[in-house]
Amino acid sequence: MNNMINLINEVKNSLMTPEDREIRDLLRKLATEKRNERIRNEGIRMNKLYNGLNYELNLYYVDTKKSFEEISIEGYTNTISLYDTYRKIGFNIGLRKVTIMLDGKKVKSVNFKY
Repeated sequence: MNNMINLINEVKNSLMTPEDREIRDLLRKLATEKRNERIRNEGIRMNKLYNGLNYELNLYYVDTKKSFEEISIEGYTNTISLYDTYRKIGFNIGLRKVTIMLDGKKVKSVNFKY
């Protein structure tokens, strides 16, 4: 199987013109740069998450008597543990949505479908 794939690749490469090879190399380079940019942006975002101090946990309820609740929490690990707890018991207490906010921006969210 590998021999057949290698043979196909050799034939395909022999039929390429120098312009085709140049275009292929440019496309590969652009794809690599795009992937590196995405990884770099994700690293910046995660760094902000881990170094954040004050988080807000927004709880949206299904019933209209108590439709919204906001909890302020300090520390990433505390926030994630409380978020996971509410995510597990959300159906039992009638939650519609749980959201973690940092500096007014949504970080993580889960919706409960009824």
